[in-house]
Amino acid sequence: MPSKTTRRRPKGEGSIITLPSGKVRIRVELDPVDGKRRWLSATADTKKEAVEKLKKLQRDKEDKGLQVKAEEDTIKYQGEVYLKHLEAQRMSGSVIITTRRVLKLLDNTANGLASYIIKNYSTNTYLNYIGRLRLFFRWCVEQDLIGKSPVTSMQKTPKSDKPKHEVIVLSQEEHERIKAFLLPLWEHKEKPMLKYQFYALYCLAYETGMREGELLALTWDCLDDAANTISVKRTLAKDKNNKTIVTYPKTQAGYRTIKISEKTTQLLMSLKPLSFDKSPYIFYNRKRDSFYVERLLIHAWDFTRKGAGITRPFTFHGIRHTNASNMIYKHVPIALITERLGHTSIAVTYAIYGHILQECSEKHVAVIEA
Repeated sequence: MPSKTTRRRPKGEGSIITLPSGKVRIRVELDPVDGKRRWLSATADTKKEAVEKLKKLQRDKEDKGLQVKAEEDTIKYQGEVYLKHLEAQRMSGSVIITTRRVLKLLDNTANGLASYIIKNYSTNTYLNYIGRLRLFFRWCVEQDLIGKSPVTSMQKTPKSDKPKHEVIVLSQEEHERIKAFLLPLWEHKEKPMLKYQFYALYCLAYETGMREGELLALTWDCLDDAANTISVKRTLAKDKNNKTIVTYPKTQAGYRTIKISEKTTQLLMSLKPLSFDKSPYIFYNRKRDSFYVERLLIHAWDFTRKGAGITRPFTFHGIRHTNASNMIYKHVPIALITERLGHTSIAVTYAIYGHILQECSEKHVAVIEA
């Protein structure tokens, strides 16, 4: 059986290419500007429609003297196409939001953008952003939009003069001041504002080191009041429209069961009557008949921190670091710390708290003497 051949269009007549998505792309080359090649392009649903659009592009090229702006070959346009591609691949909302944020920075040149990110963001954010750019430009190469990805020339590990972020923790005295400030508010926990329920949330965060989204997504089936344990089964995240949703932990390590004190168990159980059997959430937002979003948690924490007289910058996430450092100083095995925090490996725990582990180790170097 003779093989089927595809006739290649003569140079200058334009091209018709079927994309992996099933769409058909049409391109007509324009005159170069400053030595750079340009194209006029469009997309179609069928080959027949593509042929008609190609004829129209060729007329535009001839009749208008190539003055038509090649809109579909701009980074902005292809960025929007790529975001729709991610949505079709059912990528998480956080991936789409981060990618959209990075693409907005592409007014800079590739290498200039890398320098900008290094200067203005943390190392982890740099690696995240560069990773998103690498995937975008790889897609552009696959779509035959560009010949080579500019991200290959970027540094994989940024060399920044900025000091690494310190792990800042609460002192015992600050911890007691926070509890003393929150306790009178707790007596009015039936009021529909998070600050009145915040005592229980704070104590749970202090004991478990759970992340903000994990705390706010807790439901009553997560609490075992007989065994005094709390299980992480869900968390909060952003969807593609930047709306807060309840989802599942990103990794298998995120699913975990943590032992808590009987006192904290009772604090949580005292919130159950406030849900009026309407909501499955432990921290029930009666105004929205749903869970509290992280923005409200941050507001409640800022109110608490200032009320307790803590003037230094300290985020709610610092309570997680405080929990980890407390376990290290109490000589809890590193494997158990990793498990309780929901880290994917011991290496992650060492990367964040290695200096505290080293400090703790040095204090006990000379405990045994020959």
